[in-house]
Amino acid sequence: LSLYDRYCFLRWLAMANVGGWMSDYDTFPLHPFDGIPLPNDGRLTVHEYSKNGGVPDLVSGSTDEYYRMAVTLIENAVSHKDEILWSDMYAMHDVYVGSNGSIYERESHVIPGQVITRQTRE
Repeated sequence: LSLYDRYCFLRWLAMANVGGWMSDYDTFPLHPFDGIPLPNDGRLTVHEYSKNGGVPDLVSGSTDEYYRMAVTLIENAVSHKDEILWSDMYAMHDVYVGSNGSIYERESHVIPGQVITRQTRE
């Protein structure tokens, strides 16, 4: 794993100590989260997703849920140690498909950047 990808896995362990909301550095919340209860009673919730699972750019959950997912994602990465590229997002997709969609909640609360900037992907 690249150093960047290792850090992406480590952030799950960091969140296991505090719980709450986690976002990528390039995801900008439009409203503050102060005082907003965690959705789904604190069950791990990924707020952007693709057909294969969650995109970990905005995630919420309790400390227990982050710990559960940190262990799951790290175990998944170990099982894919021979892959040239493996990230926490690939691991999230893999465990989501493997659990038939039951390992975490998915909700659509992220507006893609190209919608705001009116740029299209090429």
